[in-house]
Amino acid sequence: MEISEAVKAGHDRIRKAYYDFHNAKTSSSRKEQHNQLLYEVAVDIISEYSVLCHYYELILADGSVVAEDERMMLTDIARRLKRFQALPGKCLDSDHELESLWILLSEHFVQQEDCDLPALEEKLLRNESMAIGKAFERIREVALAL
Repeated sequence: MEISEAVKAGHDRIRKAYYDFHNAKTSSSRKEQHNQLLYEVAVDIISEYSVLCHYYELILADGSVVAEDERMMLTDIARRLKRFQALPGKCLDSDHELESLWILLSEHFVQQEDCDLPALEEKLLRNESMAIGKAFERIREVALAL
């Protein structure tokens, strides 16, 4: 799997978790989906921070800037995720923290999928992209095991 495909698959898992949480009808289902959303976003942060930032710096002409922007965005997402995580079960019906997190995630997805990943893929041979995608998936597997 190429790096763009691997990252987009992670984004799709987050989107699904968000919509499942948003559409959950019972409090137990909402709590379960809350945990799944936390999990998917946390794994994505770890994988992107560990792999993408390194390769942005290594490969792109403006890679230092792209990587630093990515790190700042991921740090902001992590802070908002922490606030969302801290909500007690009875407050999960309050969607303010969720919407704040979702707006930031949506901006992040667009920036990566429309700009950063295409720029990276343009500089890579297919086998290089596949190798980076494999590294990304390995980091994801490690994060899943935590």
